[in-house]
Order: sequence, then C-alpha cells, then structure tokens
Amino acid sequence: MKKPYFFFLFLLIGINLSAAFENPIFMLIDNPTCGNYFRGQYEVRVRIEPEGGILTGIYIGITDNFSIGVSYGGDHVVGYGAIEGYKYPGVEVRYRAIEETLIYPAFALGFSSQGYGPQINGRYRIKSKGFYGVVSKNFEFIGNLSIHGGINYSLEHSDGNKNLNVFLGFEKTITTVYSFLADYDFAFNEGIKEYRKDGYLNIGIKGYFAPNIAIEFDIRNMLRTGDDGINRVLKLSYLESF
Repeated sequence: MKKPYFFFLFLLIGINLSAAFENPIFMLIDNPTCGNYFRGQYEVRVRIEPEGGILTGIYIGITDNFSIGVSYGGDHVVGYGAIEGYKYPGVEVRYRAIEETLIYPAFALGFSSQGYGPQINGRYRIKSKGFYGVVSKNFEFIGNLSIHGGINYSLEHSDGNKNLNVFLGFEKTITTVYSFLADYDFAFNEGIKEYRKDGYLNIGIKGYFAPNIAIEFDIRNMLRTGDDGINRVLKLSYLESF
C-alpha cells in the first residue's frame, strides 16, 4: 500500500482559506503541533494505551511562547501481567518561535523523549519525536480547520536508523463540542522493516466538555503497519491556570 499522500491535499486546500482559529491544539493523536500554553497555564494528561498501558503527564507554560512537560507511565498497569514501568520519564520542551498571521503559519521548535506503546529493545514501539520542527495554520472552513506538519529526528537509534522523519495531521471541528483528528507518521526513521512499511495513520474524535476537560478516543495504525495491527487509545485532559 502506498503511503497516504492525500494529506498534502489538505495543505493545498488551506492556502485559499482565511485564518480564524486563535487557539491551535497542543497535540494531535501521536504528533505535536505549534500550540503552546500561556504563562501559568498547565495541562494534565492521561493516556490509556493498549495492553493496559497508562501514560500520565503535566505540561506548563513558562512564558506565552515556551513550555515544558514531564510524563511517565508503564505497560500492564490495568489488566493482566506484571506492571512494566518505562525505563525513564519523558521530557518535552517546546518554543513557539513564530506566531501565526493571516498569511503565514506558526512555527515551533521542540524536543520530546516520550514515545508510545511498549518498550522494545531500548526503544518505544512508536519512537519519541526527539528534536522536531512543526508548522501550524488555522482556517475558517465550515467551522475551524487546523493543519499541521513537521520533521523530526528521534534519538532512539537502537534499531540502527538515524534518518529524519516527516509527520502531518489536522483537526476539524464537527460541532462546538466535538472535533475530528487525524495524523500520519511516514516512519522514515524506522530501522525495523515491518514497522516502516506503510507508516502510521491515526484518526480520533475529541470532545471538549466544560471549560477545562477534554476526552478523546483514537483508532491508531489504520494501515496495520507492523505486527500489532489496529489499536485503540483513550485520552483524558484537564486544562487550568494558576
């Protein structure tokens, strides 16, 4: 199966739309955006992974353009089997270097050592992004549409692959409460052949409940890359300021 280059179509469509959305999301399903927390704003996230894995994290805005975060979790926290905690906590740093305008997208630089899924031979099943650069653009298109794309260089090299990688994605509001998300990781930096074949296509539904609470349900690996097939993830988040 060919990699789904139709994501580029969304980028081309966006050129003719007018910017309207002021608050881009912080993460898509597995990939970052240019979204950044305001100074004093923080988010607590809980991610329930397949095989009973749970990942929790807290992310804080140090300034309006600079944020940091830390996360930790493990496999088999819920369900059967012995709990297997991740070897190290995950760390995230993000700096929004360029603000979005009517014409130009926002641009952010960041680093994340948090991958997803079980750890295999010193790496996560879905590699952490490592160092990354990402652009984001928001449009008015029957509601809000945000489009995101970036490149990254993971520091997880236990499989021998040190290539740059590319990721794309978007969020589209459905109602004032719900939005549809999708992202795609080309997996150019995968050293394990069966993990690289078709890349990773994920879709999800996110609901924004009350002023501070969001619940998201994702269906991941729609192209069945690797040996673990399609899987499901549930996310909870709480956003507040101090």
